Amino acid sequence: MPWQYSPTARQVVSDLKTAGTPIVAVEITEVSVSPRDASYRFPLALVVGDEMKGIGAGVLDLADTAVAIPMAGMGNSINVTTAVAIVLYAAVEPLTATDPRSAPSALRRRRQAQGLSLRALAHRAGVHYTTLAAIESGRRA
Repeated sequence: MPWQYSPTARQVVSDLKTAGTPIVAVEITEVSVSPRDASYRFPLALVVGDEMKGIGAGVLDLADTAVAIPMAGMGNSINVTTAVAIVLYAAVEPLTATDPRSAPSALRRRRQAQGLSLRALAHRAGVHYTTLAAIESGRRA
């Protein structure tokens, strides 16, 4: 999986924002919305913070949307890993809510609309290209 080092999260988020990537912060703020009420556009950058300190103000200022999991009771925080899982589920649920038989053609159309080859998309997704080829052809991967 390709990666790069940056001394600050703010620089990475700033670069992504400049490139047009929507920034979604998982953080309790005065303007946070529920994960199901947020609007997600892909690809997106999901920013999570430290369990105790949260997301730094400089990074949070760059976010296009802040999402927080609504909770009842006295607690006002949730494990970061669990929070990310909830937000990711809410973000991708609309993509999977279609008839599963239409998924292969939907994947192909989306990939082609972005001008990506099977190999390029597989590289970005971190999967082998034959897996995507099997999905697009309607075979099980």
